[in-house]
Amino acid sequence: MMPMKVHTVESLKERTIDDAGCWIWTGYHGNKVPSVFHNGKMTQVRKVICELLDKQMPKSAYLHAACGHQSCINPEHFKIYTRQQHMDAIRKKAHASPTRIANVQKY
Repeated sequence: MMPMKVHTVESLKERTIDDAGCWIWTGYHGNKVPSVFHNGKMTQVRKVICELLDKQMPKSAYLHAACGHQSCINPEHFKIYTRQQHMDAIRKKAHASPTRIANVQKY
C-alpha cells in the first residue's frame, strides 16, 4: 500500500514555476484545472491550499485565479465565484477564444 502524502502549501508550491508572482502549476490537471490526490480523492489544488490556510469557503464556491492564468495556484490571486459568476466567466472566455473569433469572422 502506498503511503499517503501529506501536503503543505510549501510542498505544493515546489511543484510550480514562478511567473511574475503567479505560481504556475506543473503537476496534473484534471479538466484543465490544477489537481492533486488529497484525502483519498483528486481535488483541485486551490481548494487544498484554502483548506491548508484555514480559509472558510462555501461548499458551492468556485475558485478562480484573479490574475487570469488558468494554472495559477497563488492564494493571493484566488477569487471566489458563485456558480452563476463561474458560468458567466466560462461563457465569456469561450466567446473570446481565438478559434471562436476565427469561426465567426469566417462566416
